[in-house]
Amino acid sequence: MLKKIDQWLNGVIMYRLVLWGLSAIAVFAIAWGFLGLIAYDGSSLLLSALIAVAVCQFSNLALARICKAQINAESSMITGLILFLIMGPVMSYQDAGLLAVTALVAMLSKYLLAYSHKHIFNPVAVAAVIMATVSGYAAWWWIATWNLLPIVLVVSFLIVRKTRREALFVATVVAGLGTSLLYALTHGYDLVEALEIYTLAGPMLFFAAVMVTEPLCLPGRRNAQLVYGVLVGVLANWKFNIGLLYSSPELALVIANLWSFVIGYKHKLYLILEEKRLVAANTYEFVFAMNQKLRWLAGQYLEITLPHSQVDQRGVRRSFTIASSDQEGKVKLGVKFPNEPSSFKKKLLALAIGERVTAGKPEGDFILPRDKTVPILCLAGGIGVTPFRAMISELIARGERRDLILLYANRSSADVAYRELFREAVEKLGIKVYYLLTHPCEGEECDGQMIDRETIARLVPQLADSIAYISGPSAMVTSLKKMLKEMGMSGFRIKTDYFSGF
Repeated sequence: MLKKIDQWLNGVIMYRLVLWGLSAIAVFAIAWGFLGLIAYDGSSLLLSALIAVAVCQFSNLALARICKAQINAESSMITGLILFLIMGPVMSYQDAGLLAVTALVAMLSKYLLAYSHKHIFNPVAVAAVIMATVSGYAAWWWIATWNLLPIVLVVSFLIVRKTRREALFVATVVAGLGTSLLYALTHGYDLVEALEIYTLAGPMLFFAAVMVTEPLCLPGRRNAQLVYGVLVGVLANWKFNIGLLYSSPELALVIANLWSFVIGYKHKLYLILEEKRLVAANTYEFVFAMNQKLRWLAGQYLEITLPHSQVDQRGVRRSFTIASSDQEGKVKLGVKFPNEPSSFKKKLLALAIGERVTAGKPEGDFILPRDKTVPILCLAGGIGVTPFRAMISELIARGERRDLILLYANRSSADVAYRELFREAVEKLGIKVYYLLTHPCEGEECDGQMIDRETIARLVPQLADSIAYISGPSAMVTSLKKMLKEMGMSGFRIKTDYFSGF
């Protein structure tokens, strides 16, 4: 069951999934309102949804044109739906006006409270804080109702599973639960009641899955993200006030956003295409120059935004692991093109030399260990080899010898990319590279037919002492991670990177 869910999630971009999930919650909420299953009238909820989404859509369109910025209709719809689900349902003309102003403030924050063309704060959270402080119109978080809990749980699970931010979600929820129980204990409240409210009727599950995991305001590294989640969980559940500011989930998120900005904001940069060349069957390497100096660690990824017409469900954004080390001075991306590529990949392949694309700052923790003595096992499937190409390029540039073994699985020898670089690493650094070709397995460089227990046991003598890195299609990564654990490797010594294959 989980495997089928992952396969489906791999075919949907994050923004589209969030939009569909929020839309499903909104439809259920409005239907339940008409059926009398929740405390709010269906017509009020429907009007609230229309106002929030419409104002966000039209104001975003106008602001984007004024600022000559790219229009992301999905993002503004998501903002509108979240506002609908947390702000008070419209009961009067005044409510309608306040909700419309809140939606406008949320969209304005993306353009005014921004640095290097990237917003600093979660738009919904900062708009709710501003409106509560200025007008007293605060978030109700009415989404936290018992009858909506099943659909909220399903959507939250899918979003967290898709973004693979389980650790961040758990850190936020657990920190919030601990803080809530501690506050109840120290202030004379019933602990059982506090636990029920937090876990079943409180807003934290929705808040942590939908708003805290929002990528544009997150720190780039995993440990910093965990601190971010704990900070949000604590501040959202410990009652306090600072002047006119009172504790709330939205204020907690705004404070965490500010902390994330201070420790290392993710600047937007432009990449200018200099070269594209075929490096394997249906696989191209795109070489980009940068409009500003950029540093990254080998194995990190960045997000590319590529607006185009006739956008399919994969959308206009995609994350790619950088296939080059920063010593090379260029951003190189290795991209596999299937027989029926997405609209994004069609546009990417059609880029002309000199065209530019926008990208986020490199991030991620799929990087070499600091301890240079620990053995490293790299397991790659198809174009999942790109982070290892970057790591090995970095080692060559430094002249750094490490005990590194790369098992590189492909369908045939024609699918093998970066063969020359790996040959250079073998000759200069003594790195071991094994090509595993499943169909057919032929040629001098074929060392087997698949990555299985027998192959690993035969080619990796120090498995128990190694750190394993797995990169490739999601199903392959999941399968190999399970297999390594069954072979006795600790899960803490296994690092994973996923490629959806689309």
